[in-house]
Amino acid sequence: MSVRIGPVCSMLLLSALLLSAPLQAQSTSDVGSLGVEAGAVERTLAALQAQRGLGDNVALYLHSQAQDLVLLDVGVRIDEQAPRRYPYSNHEAALLQGGQYQHRLLQLRLQPGVHRLRADYVAREAGAKPGTPPLRGHIDSMISVSEHATAYTLQLDGGGWLRGPALMLRPAADADAHAAAHIAFLRAGGRTLQALREQARLPVAELGAPQSGVVPASPLAGTPTAATRYNAAIDAINNGHAAEGRALLAQLGRAEADDGPSWALRDLANLTLGYQAMRSGNDGVAIQALQQVRSPGPYSNPALLGLGWAWLLPSAAAEGGGLTQPLLRPRDADTTAIARRATPFRYADAVADGALADRLRSALVPWGELIGRDPTDPAVQEGLLAVAYAHAHIGAHEQAQRYYQRAVELYQNTHAHLGSALSAIEHGELTAGLITGTDDGGWGGWLPQLPEPRWWLTDPPNAPANFYLDLLLADDAARAALFDSREIWTLQRWLAEQAIDLALAAAPAEIRARNAALRHRAAAVAATRAQALERTAHATLEQRRRSTERYLAEARFALARMHDGPEGGMP
Repeated sequence: MSVRIGPVCSMLLLSALLLSAPLQAQSTSDVGSLGVEAGAVERTLAALQAQRGLGDNVALYLHSQAQDLVLLDVGVRIDEQAPRRYPYSNHEAALLQGGQYQHRLLQLRLQPGVHRLRADYVAREAGAKPGTPPLRGHIDSMISVSEHATAYTLQLDGGGWLRGPALMLRPAADADAHAAAHIAFLRAGGRTLQALREQARLPVAELGAPQSGVVPASPLAGTPTAATRYNAAIDAINNGHAAEGRALLAQLGRAEADDGPSWALRDLANLTLGYQAMRSGNDGVAIQALQQVRSPGPYSNPALLGLGWAWLLPSAAAEGGGLTQPLLRPRDADTTAIARRATPFRYADAVADGALADRLRSALVPWGELIGRDPTDPAVQEGLLAVAYAHAHIGAHEQAQRYYQRAVELYQNTHAHLGSALSAIEHGELTAGLITGTDDGGWGGWLPQLPEPRWWLTDPPNAPANFYLDLLLADDAARAALFDSREIWTLQRWLAEQAIDLALAAAPAEIRARNAALRHRAAAVAATRAQALERTAHATLEQRRRSTERYLAEARFALARMHDGPEGGMP
């Protein structure tokens, strides 16, 4: 049975991953009310700083008019100060791509006079194929600073036939309008507390409780219309109108896509259609749909896994009329033997020839690509067994044995890494590391040191200490807990900076006492949310570890079965 996309739900597609869905993170009343009170203090602080000539006097905003460019990161350097780089998340890049928003890259106080400003960007063309070199550009200019607040705009122009994209520096005519566009950018990115802080400093500030925001990590964020159509397709399938639902999925899978969210929805529709077709024994539709899923992409791993099985579908359909349960993925020890019986070959020593052997070789193409990916991914883990399984049934027993042995080694390493991660969480290293890395750089900047890509290819495999962050960001419940924790940590940072600024501005004791009381209340909320995050993260990784254990047991069983010889066929 398929599951609809909802605010905090996800779907399990046969033997695929838990696929992320758009997640609405509600700002709870405790953080919301604290934020409103902090905003009131911030407004008083801004007035004091203006009276006493304190505060920042230079702001630099980024505005993109290059709709065909997706920003990856921007760097800025003033005089000989340390350069600052801002890495943009996919969600933030999509917001800037439309030209509606502006992002304030920096705000600081400089001595009046002329200063040197150097900036550069890294971007890619929208729709560029994987491996396409990024686009780069830079600017070296001078800015004039006075005692009064000065704003500049760093504009990214798309260029034209005769020149490429370029950065241009311009004075900002209406600083408040630029600040408002920046606040809108923060809100659209789910950073409602930062938006509240900025809003409190505008000449007219109407402070309200932070609104709910979309967690930018979701690949489907921002596609409400298409998501509604997708849900309608799933409802039709679940209510006995399979043909109607599949037709709608096919339409979504062929729809035009021009940004990350729409591409992700298109991929999800094709993935769902492919697995639905496999269940009904329609190998042609399954293969065609699964081949349309982008690789790499948020749904490419389960698509590659399913594509391999779709090539073997006629053999399975001849015996049972389609695939009705997981294939090599053992959910528990009791169903392992049943899962093995559901595969196309009844006996372990069966060797295919002719058309079936050709289909096995076709299945090895997507599976061969899949098994070089993250071994903590259940789709990859199943792919490791599937490759060995296919080699065994085309008569390549030595290669099959090597692949089973490789699977055992990777499962063992993965199990050990997950055990280390669980131990780190139990000792508080997760929350400590995230708090240390928290900044005002949004979702991408909030986790500035995500695991190095393809860390599992090192020899011997040596996972970075924070490798499990990707796993948490891919899980609905864990991502929601991370979002909740980010909210309160953002508030704590705001209040801490506010306390310093209040002291520098010689604020009245009453105002400083309000800030101290807010910091005390925020600390209590932060402790509660940190505990909730640790519980959720532990449960998420424990589930992965148990899945790895089952795969490890299955791989060891397969090796033992091969050593026993042809007479040790499947039960």
